[in-house]
Amino acid sequence: MQRQNEREVPRFRNDHAFLQKSFPLTPCVVAAPVAAWSVSSFERDIASRRSSGSFCANFEMSRSASIRRTPTWLYRLRRMMRTRHVTIDGLRLIAYRRDIPKHVSQMLVRGDYEMPERCAVAGLLQSEDRVLEIGSCVGLVALTAARIVGAANVKAFEPNPDAARIARENFALNDLPVELVNAAVGIDDGTLDLRVAPDSWLGASGRRCFDGRTIATPMHAISKVVGAVRPSVLVIDVEGMEDELLPACPLTGIRTIILEVHPDVIGTEGIERLQVYLRESGFAPVDSLCSADTQAWQRS
Repeated sequence: MQRQNEREVPRFRNDHAFLQKSFPLTPCVVAAPVAAWSVSSFERDIASRRSSGSFCANFEMSRSASIRRTPTWLYRLRRMMRTRHVTIDGLRLIAYRRDIPKHVSQMLVRGDYEMPERCAVAGLLQSEDRVLEIGSCVGLVALTAARIVGAANVKAFEPNPDAARIARENFALNDLPVELVNAAVGIDDGTLDLRVAPDSWLGASGRRCFDGRTIATPMHAISKVVGAVRPSVLVIDVEGMEDELLPACPLTGIRTIILEVHPDVIGTEGIERLQVYLRESGFAPVDSLCSADTQAWQRS
């Protein structure tokens, strides 16, 4: 017979209604301890680096190491509850919503969306940098940069109006008003026929062939954009246009290049041509921050 002061512990059921009744917390509250730890850890690293006045390899490793995937239990909980917002590395983002493709939502709740680019940004940026991002999508990489250098020192371009709308909302959620231009960047001024797949706007490209819709997007010449922004860091994710865009980019004053390559569009030969071009332009790869499709380069 059970004692009076003992309470019966209900058996856990993997049931949405049971969770809502037993744990009446919003998804953001559930994620709050993880978010708070991420913010405080990151800000302590920033404060330490600024007080020392130096940029060292140890800090580069520690800051990029703070970027990690969401724990499996939290990922599963977020997916089950279809949480509207998630926190990644201390940044709040829109996750599940009708106008966000399902697989984008899943990458966001898993916490590995644009992880190589975020690690490279966190590892290589200095507080005095000015950042130009070409191909911002939902704005997570731009936010990672803005938290280091300030929103006023980041300018982003995104040709897809659906993704640009989400990015602007994410900037507002984090009180980091990054300037975002809903336009493409190319060799010359003009218009880009942006092709969007029927089931997702992720990977929309001017070089891929999709059966979906085509959006006529304004395009700005990269020479003019770089001349106006005067960046020291260049982040490029242009879905297969990188082999034509980067050689047309003025590199004077640029110290760091973070580049996503797309072998399905430009092939391994195109990637090798870009690598040769960057080496001949005085850059060297940062091997510790390079991955299969993301390359980080610094002026040697």
